[in-house]
Amino acid sequence: MSELHRITFDPHICSGRPTIRGLRIRVKDVLELLASGATHEEILEDYPLLEAPDIVAALEYAARQSDHTVLHVAQTTTPQPDCTALKLQEGDELVSTLESDGCVLISRGSLPVDYPFATFNEWGSDADRKAYADL
Repeated sequence: MSELHRITFDPHICSGRPTIRGLRIRVKDVLELLASGATHEEILEDYPLLEAPDIVAALEYAARQSDHTVLHVAQTTTPQPDCTALKLQEGDELVSTLESDGCVLISRGSLPVDYPFATFNEWGSDADRKAYADL
């Protein structure tokens, strides 16, 4: 059974980064603890608000994110109306957040992100501008 329902996103908690059940414990924190060799028992002892399924949820979330097609696309071209709405300029970075009803793009300058795969640079060559001028 999936435990992804334990992963929450709230712009008012940890700047919208994925957290465990709305707590101020980021998925990244749990993953870093596991990567450093901490056992599930040690994590649960150090973070008494966490439950064993929360750790499973963090791992499941990481597994799903690592297989997301956006990670395989290093660059993209954003339609001009979106660039205008986001006030993007050539070379700006975007943050993509996958939600149940679609993908949300946010200008990197408006939300600090330390997850390197969540950002991508806009293509800026003359050929790209010509090919996608009507988007």
